[in-house]
Amino acid sequence: MSPFKIDVAPDVLIDLSRRLTNTRWAYQLKDITWEAGTDLNYLRQLVTYWQEKYDWRTHEAALNRFAHFKVPIDDIGIHFIHERGKDPIHFRSS
Repeated sequence: MSPFKIDVAPDVLIDLSRRLTNTRWAYQLKDITWEAGTDLNYLRQLVTYWQEKYDWRTHEAALNRFAHFKVPIDDIGIHFIHERGKDPIHFRSS
């Protein structure tokens, strides 16, 4: 088990921004509900939010306030957070 810190490389975020900018949008079919897929107008608003307002570094710093670890289990890398509760747990006996 080893400690882990979220640290996304700047070039990864630049690449994401480039990909979002270069998105080739499909056409929004009229009177189509969410059962047929994502609403294109909603998706465009979400991508605009990611491009113009979402601050990855702020969220990365917030996530890194937790104790992250990685451990291999059956050749699979598992990432987890281990944080103790702040208040004692009270159990009721039946």
